[in-house]
Amino acid sequence: MRKLTLFLTPFILLNILFAFGLILPEYEKKKVIRIDELDVIPYEAELKIKIMDNFVIAELTQTFLNKKNRNAEGIFKFPLPEGMDIIGFATWDGSQRIPGVILEKRKAIQIYEELRARAIDPGILLPTSRNIFTAKITPIFPYSTKLLELQFAGLLPEIDNGVKFLLPLSPSEISSFPLRKLKVSLIVLGKDKIDDISVSGIPVKLQKSDGKYTGDVQLENIELHKSLMIEYTYAQDINPVSVSIAQENDDVYGLALFSPPIVEYKQKISAIILADISASVKSNFSQVMTSAIETAELANEFDILCFNDSIYEYSGNQFVSQTSGLKQFFSDITPAFGTNLLSALNSGYKRLENTDGRKVLVLITDGVPTVGEIGKNMITGLVKSHSDIPIYVIAMGTRIADQLLLELTEYSDGAILFIPSGATDTEVADEIERVIKPYIQRKPTTVNKIECDDGKILDIYPKKLRVFGGIQGALSFRMNKLPSSDATLWIYTDDGGKYSAPVGEPGNIEHISRLWATGRVDFLLRKIAQQGEKDEWINEIIALSKKYTFVTPYTAFLAAPRAVLRPRVIQPADPKLVIDAPTAVRVVVELPWGEQIIAQKNEHTKMWEARFLVPQDVTDGEYRCVLTITDKSGAQWQQNQTFVVDTKPPEITAEVKPDKAYPGEEIILKVFAPQDTRTIMAKTPDGKTLKLRYNHSYSASIAHWIVSDLPAGKY
Repeated sequence: MRKLTLFLTPFILLNILFAFGLILPEYEKKKVIRIDELDVIPYEAELKIKIMDNFVIAELTQTFLNKKNRNAEGIFKFPLPEGMDIIGFATWDGSQRIPGVILEKRKAIQIYEELRARAIDPGILLPTSRNIFTAKITPIFPYSTKLLELQFAGLLPEIDNGVKFLLPLSPSEISSFPLRKLKVSLIVLGKDKIDDISVSGIPVKLQKSDGKYTGDVQLENIELHKSLMIEYTYAQDINPVSVSIAQENDDVYGLALFSPPIVEYKQKISAIILADISASVKSNFSQVMTSAIETAELANEFDILCFNDSIYEYSGNQFVSQTSGLKQFFSDITPAFGTNLLSALNSGYKRLENTDGRKVLVLITDGVPTVGEIGKNMITGLVKSHSDIPIYVIAMGTRIADQLLLELTEYSDGAILFIPSGATDTEVADEIERVIKPYIQRKPTTVNKIECDDGKILDIYPKKLRVFGGIQGALSFRMNKLPSSDATLWIYTDDGGKYSAPVGEPGNIEHISRLWATGRVDFLLRKIAQQGEKDEWINEIIALSKKYTFVTPYTAFLAAPRAVLRPRVIQPADPKLVIDAPTAVRVVVELPWGEQIIAQKNEHTKMWEARFLVPQDVTDGEYRCVLTITDKSGAQWQQNQTFVVDTKPPEITAEVKPDKAYPGEEIILKVFAPQDTRTIMAKTPDGKTLKLRYNHSYSASIAHWIVSDLPAGKY
């Protein structure tokens, strides 16, 4: 992997400007709200960040406070940058941590609703749009706190030997984010030299030990306004290819990172900028305007065509210094009506017919056509017929048609930039300069194939990798065997280039196989978008999602009690506890009087059973046992369960109405019993056994008995 080396002005500046979610009421429809309008407010947070050669894993723990005197239920909204995946989710029920598990989405939603109806404390997290995740949280008790945990991970893109990680605040709804306490911890591995790291401008003192840097900072009573940003820079005299190999059981996975040399276009650039001003991007209109103005400055000649169901034109010719004119043009526009994407593309291509030099289209949109031709075939067909004109997409909004937009860039040898929801205008401008500028001004390189001289590469994702000069691309692959440490990986490109890097020693790096799995899922999702759903593809997506714990459109995280203890009331003669833990392969019960029992699975009921007797010296009362549960991957978690020891038999009062009856008439047996009475049985004179059930109308447990053909007498 790449090492950070010292150069002329060596430093890594790590500005952590924070990224957190909010719990919003389900009924809230306002686009922008104040923090004091919320029933549940952010209270405390802890953020742990670990960076391993451009791969980041972040753990966020957030505490929320219900400041009202009633139960609260809400939607937790959390945005992620492009390339990141949620890989862990947990809620807390008081002092008990309830970790989330990946389930098929429909099943997770069904279980969530069932548990909520039973007043059990569940949480569910699933994607609502591209890289915006929501979790339903219920209930949050009056004047109490609620703790949530999120873990997310991904490979940070490298551009011109620099890496930036941008993670915004909760999308668009709120302008500031107060916290009573915030702690940020940082671990950096694989870097040779770090000079400066700061958290919101506050320096973090770093300590180096065993090849890693660690540091932390704690802030109190702060208010956050910006996104989390991690930024660091490499030296420029490094190999354009680096390779990592890892083995997982019998499978071998690899990751190749490739940054081709920079080759800039020499011609002048004529750009048509298509800016979406439909109702669906109204909340992002400022970012649309910023994107258009910043992109216009990159071209020698440009026209801006704003579109919804009509076209509004701004002819710029040379940019010179037209910022004020452009701002005035946009100030006269109010986003409204539908999106006619086909009409906008047609207008852009016609306008480019009369230009010379390098012709490009820049499309700023969420990519959801709603008027005119809304089917994708005519839209993609139009782009294919103009494949010599690249399309560079700046995608933004809360509902992005990512598959359609990706296809438009692929058919035209273009590229796409996803703007995180909630990004500020300044952050958008920085991303245009950092990403869109090299896209427009540099030649792309396509990887034709990769080979290893010791082993066969079985599959690779993405299938086609197009990389712009100086911008790092990532290839995840699987091999038929583990190559030797002195093996070489070769990358071949469409321009005749041949690049290589040593494989080196394999590492125990979990993210290598995870990146292959996410690449495989992306490939299957593309096939589904193009060809429709097939059970085998969906089942594979769900299986990979469960194995590597990341959320897909077909899966969700469900955080609910993983074991239910039955019965809750124990008598000394009770022979066993029954534990409902469907994902477990082993359950150990530690009883409060020191006894530890390995539960046995009943193959008929699929329940775990732990047989024991309550010692005679145990007094009546509530007791806590600890369940240690192991799943098939070897992961363990502990869960506390309570039960009641009750040695006193119920004291009951019984009535029989009427007290005189003839054969064939009905008698009602009515019993008044304490609330903790579990079962009441009655044996009738003719030998039948009846089970009495509680009836609200009688405020008692009752059973109905038809008097049989008994001889007259007293029974």
